[in-house]
Amino acid sequence: IPCLQHIKRKFIDCGENDPDAKRIVELINTLYQNEHKHKVGVDGWTVEQNLMHRKKYAPDILGEIKDVFDEIEERGDLLPKSELQEAITYLRKEWNAVVDI
Repeated sequence: IPCLQHIKRKFIDCGENDPDAKRIVELINTLYQNEHKHKVGVDGWTVEQNLMHRKKYAPDILGEIKDVFDEIEERGDLLPKSELQEAITYLRKEWNAVVDI
């Protein structure tokens, strides 16, 4: 999942005390945990099986990530130059590529 690591880093940089950023990092970690349950080429696991597996677990988690960042934006309490606002702006910019995994 190529661009998620850059997105995750932006939210990590917000600090562990930011519950919104922490929640998004946890959800991205859940994506990674699911992705690493199987490895293509190990025990006969194929690229096709990996893609089917990803299509099963990823949409729900990605939907939850979107719900979280939409909720944060709807609150309207972030300063424009805050780290969290910058992380959300970056995530929104990359969102189409993220959901196209």
